[in-house]
Amino acid sequence: MKRVLRLALLPLLLAAAGTGAQSPSADALTLQAERTRIAAERSRINARFASEDRACHQRFAVNDCLKANRAWQRTELDELRRQEVLLNDAERRRKGAEQLQKLDDKQRARAQDEASRPTVLPPPEPKAPPTPHGGKLPRTAEPKAPDTAKIEQYQDAMRRKQDQHAADDARRAAQAAQAPAEEQRNADRLREAAEYKARILERNARQPSKAQPLPAP
Repeated sequence: MKRVLRLALLPLLLAAAGTGAQSPSADALTLQAERTRIAAERSRINARFASEDRACHQRFAVNDCLKANRAWQRTELDELRRQEVLLNDAERRRKGAEQLQKLDDKQRARAQDEASRPTVLPPPEPKAPPTPHGGKLPRTAEPKAPDTAKIEQYQDAMRRKQDQHAADDARRAAQAAQAPAEEQRNADRLREAAEYKARILERNARQPSKAQPLPAP
């Protein structure tokens, strides 16, 4: 029951970490805690698989027991891989949001610094020649506001890059999840062929030889 509840809460935790609902340090701690839990769960599954594998060899239907044990392990490990893909996606979204936040803070601080900087006029020189503007100094240029269009373009590019990374990771995870299953099926076929050959040899060894005895000299 506790494991089922944990799996149900995992998407909510990842969504909160990906949208920045918590502080960056809290998001990182949440993701790290999930990775630690997945590692512990994988160790527990492998230990149980090894124990069940040893127990199967003591039973009558050895092959059926081994197949059921391997199928159970494959299902559990595939679920852990799916959770790891979600964690990686949430980690990329968190880092992307942090980069965007740093860029926004930098632009905002620069704009505030330029706006608060006092305008220092040079002291007039004695007996200066008349200026072409009738003695009036030219107006100083006002500080530039941050280029919001460039910021939005950068943010869009970062989002597209994050989506592409997420799609690539999902494809790699699917391929990685299928590879162990195919290897396991090949190993099962080789094991069954070896067992079948051993049974044939054992049966032939138990049958009496049909060869005629040689005549006495």
